[in-house]
Amino acid sequence: MDKTKNKTWLDILLNYFMFFTAYLVVSKGLVLILLLLGKNDHYNAGILLFGSACSILLIAGFVWCYKRLELKKYIGNYEPTHQKKWIAFIGSLLGLIIVSYLLTLFVTPTGGTGLLQSSQNMSPYVLGYYFFRTVLLVPIYEEILFRGVLLGAEKWLIPKITQQKQLQILFLVVLVTVNSIIFSSLHNPTNVISFVLYVIFGWISSSLYLYTKALKLSIYLHQINNLLAVLSFF
Repeated sequence: MDKTKNKTWLDILLNYFMFFTAYLVVSKGLVLILLLLGKNDHYNAGILLFGSACSILLIAGFVWCYKRLELKKYIGNYEPTHQKKWIAFIGSLLGLIIVSYLLTLFVTPTGGTGLLQSSQNMSPYVLGYYFFRTVLLVPIYEEILFRGVLLGAEKWLIPKITQQKQLQILFLVVLVTVNSIIFSSLHNPTNVISFVLYVIFGWISSSLYLYTKALKLSIYLHQINNLLAVLSFF
């Protein structure tokens, strides 16, 4: 049974607005509070714990929304083999590394490191916990939101607009680009190069999910990307 059949546009938009707002609160609001509090590691650790608890709730909420609206079935009918999925994952990772390296030859991207920029004021315990949250936890809810929920909704929307294949491809390109630009903007890019890097990551992750229909692979890609970013910062 199609659970989206009896849903109105208002129902669907309300779901997305609620989860998108929650994402902003957790990813930006808590970081801002932490920076305003300054050097007190006790408060830092407490807010990080609270942020992680909210992140886990977000993951549960995004999964519920993703499954309730059955968005995965809109990604496509083609199902690649297990081997092809992992080849696509490795290719995406290599492509991301190569593009990132080429772009950073011009400017070293900054921004998006959040609390790491004030790492000199934090204890090793807080830094270690932030490392855990940034590398393992945050990519899960960001990928579920941007690739699972939003990209699934975009694919669902396209056939409602047009049945022409060429126009559908064009709309998909436009919506994936908008998705990636929003993703980039929310990561506080401080220059054009870092903004482009985030947009390219959004494109690569979206393409990987559209091809494999395996959200876990885009999550793995995001986790490796964040790991490399954190290690490069240090």
